[in-house]
Amino acid sequence: MNDDEKARIARRKAKFSEQRRQELLDDPLKDKSLLSRSTADNETTVMMRLKTNQTVRDQMFVQIQELARSGNSDDEVIEHGLRKLREIIVSIYHSEKRNDEFMNSVKNVYIYSIEFYLGRRPVNWTKLVNILEAFVRKVSGVLECKEHGSALVLYEAIEQQQYGRSLQIIQGHEKQIWDPVLCRLIVKSCATDNFHLWFYALSKLDDKTFLYKFLITLPYHEQAVHTVLNIISRSYHQLTLAHITEFWFQSVPIAHLKDVISSRWTVNELNHGSIVKFRK
Repeated sequence: MNDDEKARIARRKAKFSEQRRQELLDDPLKDKSLLSRSTADNETTVMMRLKTNQTVRDQMFVQIQELARSGNSDDEVIEHGLRKLREIIVSIYHSEKRNDEFMNSVKNVYIYSIEFYLGRRPVNWTKLVNILEAFVRKVSGVLECKEHGSALVLYEAIEQQQYGRSLQIIQGHEKQIWDPVLCRLIVKSCATDNFHLWFYALSKLDDKTFLYKFLITLPYHEQAVHTVLNIISRSYHQLTLAHITEFWFQSVPIAHLKDVISSRWTVNELNHGSIVKFRK
């Protein structure tokens, strides 16, 4: 290879490198680097811009949301982008936490991340709860996050059986808890395995709230549904589906309830509604 060919290849590589650099600057989601895997010596230009420019962070967040709404999104790309933003937030948090614009962006990114993981199946509870805990810890003293703080306390009670600790937190921080009376009721329903009380408490929640969506996604909720159906099947020969829904589940919508029941017992359709026959 002569010198002219070597020079031409070098120019082509340099041009490609500059084009790639510009692509990454224009689209940070294409940059696969993460702050947690970087050092001060090898941080990418994209990383440095994200750390120093709120507008760039906001633009990346909007891009992630648009990608998710498009319906053609790759969850791994969205997950990577959200993680990148959260790592950037953590790295500059102490220097920026008195900045209202920054704190609002923290709230938006973390809430979106939490809802992203809550909507995936199966739910990765370890990741979701870690992000939820980090969010509550970061914003609780600055911005209101009662629903998310309450969700964290209830998770510890319901899935980790920390009933006493959770009741103490609720009692000691009532101003930071969403509806302390109802939260105490939820904890007590789980501590005593009172499933009727569990569904009663859920029925008092607005089904559009994050807290409601969080609670009905918990493994405990699915367990409660199946346990109640087993109790009913041992106690009755037959019941109307309407009675099961309205009394036993307190009119809390149960996903695919009729299909679940039909897979185990006989369901007869009559003019006045469906009858579930548990025993002949």
